[in-house]
Amino acid sequence: MDLGRRTKPRLLRHGLLALALGAVTLATLPATQTSARAQRAGGKLVPSAGALFGSTIGADGASTLTMQKLEGMIGRKLDIVQRYYDWTQKFPTTYEHTEMSGGRIPMVAWRPGDLGSIINGKYDSLIRTRAKALKGLGHWVFLRWGWEMNGDWESWGGSANQPYGPSKFVKAWRHIHDIFSNVGAWNVVWVWAPNWEDVPQASWNHWTHYYPGDKYVDWVGVDGFNWGSTQWWSHWTPISTIVKGLYRAYHTRKPIMVAESGSVEKGGSKAGWIQKAQSLLKTNFPGVAAFLYYNNADRNQPVKWAVTSSSSALNAYRAMAHDGYWNP
Repeated sequence: MDLGRRTKPRLLRHGLLALALGAVTLATLPATQTSARAQRAGGKLVPSAGALFGSTIGADGASTLTMQKLEGMIGRKLDIVQRYYDWTQKFPTTYEHTEMSGGRIPMVAWRPGDLGSIINGKYDSLIRTRAKALKGLGHWVFLRWGWEMNGDWESWGGSANQPYGPSKFVKAWRHIHDIFSNVGAWNVVWVWAPNWEDVPQASWNHWTHYYPGDKYVDWVGVDGFNWGSTQWWSHWTPISTIVKGLYRAYHTRKPIMVAESGSVEKGGSKAGWIQKAQSLLKTNFPGVAAFLYYNNADRNQPVKWAVTSSSSALNAYRAMAHDGYWNP
């Protein structure tokens, strides 16, 4: 994973559970500690109260922290486990079957191929095969295809697909989604997840231009990381800064997922960052229905995102894991 690789200095982002499935419903949740109320958009896999607690785990060999080891450290089962797959890589694998058998929800992060080739039908057979394979699970699965498309570090992003990069992304997304629909992959839940800030910060590259439409999106995700003072261009970035933009735009229309996020130790308190995520998301952002911490390793950056980087960070993460709000 390239967590916000940059060419210029800018702010960096960087059985089944008892869930409400299928039909769109509204759940009333406390929005703040002042008794204000907020409506949460419903949909597939959206809990009526609280939020799902998940993690990114290194299926691509970048991390030695396994799902079982992490769960043993925090003393609970994860709700969602996210793993990464390349465009031509086969999935689901034994990982997803293991997660399902334990009552977890798998989340497949699928790296796109060439957008033009997807649009013109070159990969239809591959897409159809993957759709049938996920359908064959007979189990709910999140699919996060083409994340951070508004960043200049991904080959499927708008910057790398000019001219008309955003429209190409939207066409490719809809093409894949249509094939999945034609196959009848009812159990696939689509997560659209831009980076929390646009890179470059140009009007054509705003994340709204990449939105495929309500018909094609089940959850809106947001990716963003606190790099602290590990880089000359970075500074301490709280979870509220990462979430607020996309939240404001979409929380009344779609459930919100923090799909990739994490913090470093340098520049502040990592434990404090996690504690703030635990409290601020549930009080100020009640439309956030899932939080996934990035417990993978980044092979391209000498930073440690995993909660095992310090005992204080692990303790904070464990406390969040046992907060009733994050155990819906």
